[in-house]
Amino acid sequence: MFSMNLTFSMKTSKEDTSDDHPGTISPVSPGFTLLELVVSLTIISLIVLVLYQAFSTGARVWDRDNGQFDETLRLQGVLRLLEEDMIQAVPYNMNWQEGETQLFAGGTGYISYVTGNGKGAFSGADAGLFFSTLFVDVCPDESRNCLYLFKSPYPSREFVSMVQDFRTGTEFQRQHFLPDPYLAERAVPVIKGVEELNFSYSREDFAPFAGTVDTQQHQILHEEGRLTEKEWISDELPGRIRIYFVLEEQEYAVHVPVGK
Repeated sequence: MFSMNLTFSMKTSKEDTSDDHPGTISPVSPGFTLLELVVSLTIISLIVLVLYQAFSTGARVWDRDNGQFDETLRLQGVLRLLEEDMIQAVPYNMNWQEGETQLFAGGTGYISYVTGNGKGAFSGADAGLFFSTLFVDVCPDESRNCLYLFKSPYPSREFVSMVQDFRTGTEFQRQHFLPDPYLAERAVPVIKGVEELNFSYSREDFAPFAGTVDTQQHQILHEEGRLTEKEWISDELPGRIRIYFVLEEQEYAVHVPVGK
């Protein structure tokens, strides 16, 4: 019994030591060579560059389209403001030290008027009437022109004197007329960067186009042709005013009713 146990133990010991034979070589997992690593990094860099360019292009297109959409909404808001100003315009005779003056007057680059529309005024929102001026001048820090709006609930001396100077000036002076510097400094540019802008006038009433609202707007904006009068110094209000301007190489011609 003892010898059998001993033999078994010896065989077991020999089997255990056979796995650790010094001639046995363990398998090694393969790795990346330096060339393979360089090629992989190059491919990854190209993929990242392509994705970045695609994202950058998409972001620029989004910003451009979004900016154009905002400018379109802003332009539509300004045109609605001017239309409401003219619809609510009233004839207003001012008695002052130099006599009686009608406070509506206009030329190709200048209009003064009195309106019941308070939008766009800095103060006096509850006032009944607003004494306003539209004029074309160079934009701040730009070479192109802007359309400026001044609106106040008070008929200042500068405003009345300016209208009187326009109405009593020569045709040449009216064509090159600029508003009083005091009022010009307080005016706000409402349409910026226009390449060309002028006003014209007509005694005829404004006749809207037939069709849908969208069709009307499209036809009104792109109608060509100056109205009959290049300036207005009559004591009566004109029937309508045409505001023509070029913005971003796009022509606009908006016909606005007056006092309707």
